[in-house]
Amino acid sequence: MSSLNYKKQWGKASLSSYFLTGEVKQTYFDTEDRTYQWDGSYQDKPNELSGEISDLKSILEIKDEVMRANIYGKYEISHAFSVSSGLSFNRTERSGEDELDESKASLEDRRSMTKTVSALNLNYHGVGSGSIFYKNYQLSGTRDDNNPADGSSIDDSLSKSFHGFGLTYRYSMFDALALNASFEKSVRLPEVYELLGDGIFVRANPLLEPEKSNNLNLGLKYDGTAGETMYVLESNLFYRQAENYIRFIQDEVIKGVYENVKEVEIKGIELSSMLSFSNSFSVNTAITYQDMINKSKTNLSGGEDTFYGSRVPNEPYLFANMQIAYSFFDKKYNQYSVSWNSRYVYEYFLEWESAGDSSDKQLIDSQLTHAIEASASFIHQTYNVSFAVDNLLDEDVYDNYNIQKPGRSYALKLRYNY
Repeated sequence: MSSLNYKKQWGKASLSSYFLTGEVKQTYFDTEDRTYQWDGSYQDKPNELSGEISDLKSILEIKDEVMRANIYGKYEISHAFSVSSGLSFNRTERSGEDELDESKASLEDRRSMTKTVSALNLNYHGVGSGSIFYKNYQLSGTRDDNNPADGSSIDDSLSKSFHGFGLTYRYSMFDALALNASFEKSVRLPEVYELLGDGIFVRANPLLEPEKSNNLNLGLKYDGTAGETMYVLESNLFYRQAENYIRFIQDEVIKGVYENVKEVEIKGIELSSMLSFSNSFSVNTAITYQDMINKSKTNLSGGEDTFYGSRVPNEPYLFANMQIAYSFFDKKYNQYSVSWNSRYVYEYFLEWESAGDSSDKQLIDSQLTHAIEASASFIHQTYNVSFAVDNLLDEDVYDNYNIQKPGRSYALKLRYNY
């Protein structure tokens, strides 16, 4: 990878930019005709030609040629107003080759995806602070693949343009209490792996549409100090109407494809707190509740959506975390720290809650995990060492596709800065 940064200030005007280009290669080896478990045990497959994941053995190399560029400029009109503008460019060209599986020969054909987002802001700082902004979204590329719904071939170019806008406002009612409010009509362009797949676990979907949404946020922040104690309390209410909501459909054991849900309504609340004592001992907590409801009366094919009114599956809707940390410096300004982290996720459905027999639903169980970490930094952070234990109590934990994750694990990190 090669990158370049540039910054310049001319009186009331400023400019900053960033450019990166390079190549990313990933190689997937699936050459064992066995099914492995987490403890290292395995069971042989009856077909010697099959891999652990795929029907045929595979050594797949995916090559991405990437280019990233960002430029941002700002001009101070007065003490109260300023204008700013930004441009973000992101391009990926992908090709692939499989040494063993000839059925993946189509991956040798180059596929590309380019995302460009430009923005113009008018910023205000006076009685409170805020901004009004406009955004333009461009998505282009080549899509030579199959329709995931019926397998028909799709071979054409992709070129789409979208618009967005919004406003933000922050008002301090008194020194310790601030109100934040924002509205944005936004567009989320698909990620490369969502549109083009990854060649192994995620299939390409050339028909995937960008996700458009109306977003409203209202928050309160209360902070202050009492002697050597600092505290911060925050709350945020959010409401979102999403069109063509992008979600992963796991239609095979460990494989799937990203597809759109026509309309989804999301509403919820976030609460967080921070306490710090003498800049050495701190406690951080956060909890989120989000209700994600399918509001599609018809599906993308035009038929009746039988899951209308159901909570979107495979998405946690109640989760929380906590961190307790302590750190100190010795006489030579070496820093030592230790932390305890806990994370809780309430149970949720793997599939649509309205589908099938109500007494036989597949649930991803509630999970509570803990981790500890100790670290030390020497000679002004030149030498650093840390040791962490994740899933301290060795609980059975699963990801949001109900696939078991590793149990207790250990990690030792050494870092040298110069």
